[in-house]
Amino acid sequence: MKLRLKNIGIIEEADINLPGLTVITGKNSSGKSTVGKALYAVIDGAIDITEKYNNDVSHMISVILVSVSGLLSELSMIVRNSSRDSEEESLRIKQLFSEYIKIWELLNLRPSTMRVIASEAEVEELAQEFEKFDVVDIIDKINKIRNKYKQPDIRVSDKHEIRERVSEAGRRVDKLMNQLNATPDYKAYAASNINDTLHKEFVNQIQPVKWDADYSDITISNDRQDIVDIRIDNNNVIALDIANPDNYFDRAIMIDDPMIIDQIDGSISQTGYLGGNEYIPGMEPSDHRESLLRLIRNTKQRTVLEKTQISKEAQEIERKLDSMLSGDFSFEDEGSYIIGKDGKKLRLSNMATGTKTVAILIMLIREGLLTQKSVLIFDEPESHLHPEWQNIFAEIIVLIEKVIGAHIVLTTHSPNFFYALDTYSRKYDIISRCAFYQAESADNGHVKINDVSKDVGKIYSDFLNYLLDMKAIRETLGTD
Repeated sequence: MKLRLKNIGIIEEADINLPGLTVITGKNSSGKSTVGKALYAVIDGAIDITEKYNNDVSHMISVILVSVSGLLSELSMIVRNSSRDSEEESLRIKQLFSEYIKIWELLNLRPSTMRVIASEAEVEELAQEFEKFDVVDIIDKINKIRNKYKQPDIRVSDKHEIRERVSEAGRRVDKLMNQLNATPDYKAYAASNINDTLHKEFVNQIQPVKWDADYSDITISNDRQDIVDIRIDNNNVIALDIANPDNYFDRAIMIDDPMIIDQIDGSISQTGYLGGNEYIPGMEPSDHRESLLRLIRNTKQRTVLEKTQISKEAQEIERKLDSMLSGDFSFEDEGSYIIGKDGKKLRLSNMATGTKTVAILIMLIREGLLTQKSVLIFDEPESHLHPEWQNIFAEIIVLIEKVIGAHIVLTTHSPNFFYALDTYSRKYDIISRCAFYQAESADNGHVKINDVSKDVGKIYSDFLNYLLDMKAIRETLGTD
């Protein structure tokens, strides 16, 4: 697998192999994070397109029928309030509405959470019902009944306005029918979805700011073909070639903020999902933090049986993780906890920052969310870890690649962490599935990502330079 970038963020060009474990080093502001964001955005935007499209259609139905219901709110109130009148009057009103009552039944299929609310057949039936709807006639008949029982007329300030409301409601239902009858253009939808995801990740600045680029490209390919190939101009996707990305990827996960775990007990933005914790792909794309939060929020406390049923390979990884953070997660109404072997409960939000990174990885592995088709992206995961834990974490990352087969891309500033990754890759014999890169900034602000897989000594030399700088200062100070 390979990722190609041209004029993305501050990266002028990069050809990055993704054989299994890809490690990128470099100075601050050298484009390392850009690689992860671009990879995440393209994969997340390109997969599950049919499911996302169908969910968006359902959401579109919901939104339009909400607007139709709003337009008909005065009439809807008549039906809902009829039960408050005398039994005889209520019966008479319901009889008058017998030929129109299907409209209310269809509109009332929609719950307040705006879930998938109606089939296309039901929308078509709704459109047919509107063809025979005569709101003024209905209001006149109801008023006569209410007058008979010495009740005032229904307060309708302008019957013409009500007629216009019904007409507009009918037009919206007709427009909805036309959209539902149109042939789905999945390629155009995929381009729009990738475009929106890129904008989420890059906050609308996908292309370079420091120089003018005629166009930008992002391509993910394998040995046989381009899986996703997009061209960007004026910070928008203008062309897309796509070849069944679901055959190669099931999800992309990017971890760059362990503090996200503090939000596990809070609410999540409504983008991309409907109702409670349930995630529904489609609608407005989420950024990588929102997506990660949804995944870990759905983690469940395991039963004794579930603990014994995980694979031997996963058990090996989990033993390593247990040496860093041992215990079970407990998700309760009043909060989420880690329960230690002594039975003591600690809120997840009160864990140390480095421990939170470990907890997130434990949740992903225990839930089986990492597979051969997963892409796991870390941005400086060692930042909050003691060197001892950096070594263990590096071993776990290598084991995830070896045992599970997930594609892993990570950036690092740490000589110790890089050395541990290099060492364990050799110990577990996956060095042939590793790629090492060094980000380099030019004086003009352009960045290139150089492949140093055959000469990782360049990375060690770069790290060593800064230690030698400090050594030279200590020598001038006469410090041992």
